[in-house]
Amino acid sequence: MLFPLFCAVSAVAAGVTVMNMSLWGGIMGVLWFLLLGLGYFVLCVLLWFLPLVIYSFTVDQSKPAGKHQKLVRSALAESLLLLFNICRVQIKVTGIDMVPADSRYLFTSNHISIFDPLASLIVMRKKDMTFISKKENMSRPVIGNLMHAAGMLPIDRENDRSAVRTVVQAAKLMKEDFTSVGLYPEGYTNRQPNTVLLPFRDGSLKTAQKAGVPVVVAVIRGSDRVHFPEVLLRWKTVIRLDFLEVIPAEEVCGVSTHELGERIWKTMYRHLTGEECEGVPSAAKEGEK
Repeated sequence: MLFPLFCAVSAVAAGVTVMNMSLWGGIMGVLWFLLLGLGYFVLCVLLWFLPLVIYSFTVDQSKPAGKHQKLVRSALAESLLLLFNICRVQIKVTGIDMVPADSRYLFTSNHISIFDPLASLIVMRKKDMTFISKKENMSRPVIGNLMHAAGMLPIDRENDRSAVRTVVQAAKLMKEDFTSVGLYPEGYTNRQPNTVLLPFRDGSLKTAQKAGVPVVVAVIRGSDRVHFPEVLLRWKTVIRLDFLEVIPAEEVCGVSTHELGERIWKTMYRHLTGEECEGVPSAAKEGEK
């Protein structure tokens, strides 16, 4: 983990500097140590992110992600973990042991915040997973290029033909044992305060059926409380990521996408509310972006 490493390096560097400058002793010595330690920590963070920023300018999104995408995914996950630690955002995880270790899978979860995939990438950083993301994210400066380099797959939610191509591409990655894939069946971020889950876009689950892989069902809570700069004023912000079920590949492929979506929707709803739901809402044409 980068955060404790940078803290240790900063403390040692600050201590050495204070002693070499004969600043040690008394309250002023402590203040110098803290100030220098903070400065060295900021320097460590900048030196970590600088190569990533420079690298982002070399990425050409018109070309497929290169052979180094696993390394880029790992660097991104470690960078996100560092930022979460700095902002005192803690991720509590349950049930991750059920995630398949010997096969690729499709990761699914509810979607309540832009921080959902970031938290999920941190948790799954040792399991090699990429995400399907809305195409608008790919146009973001620096971030968009890094996402492309990390093998993130853009999807145009308003263009069915383009979305199908993304589904086929994601299925190919899993079928060829290249990486697992994560997506949000709701299609949009749920910003409706009285709605537990948005209707699913069941067609997205075709990804798992085409690849013949199991589906990992999870729910996330608390990520919608991560807002800047408010998060910096809290002592701690907790995000919970609970893994609920792994649907075997044979069961995934043995039902329609609608039946599969209904099963996943009910599982998520039951965990989020503690109640059973008899009916599942059908997908709406418009959603919260």
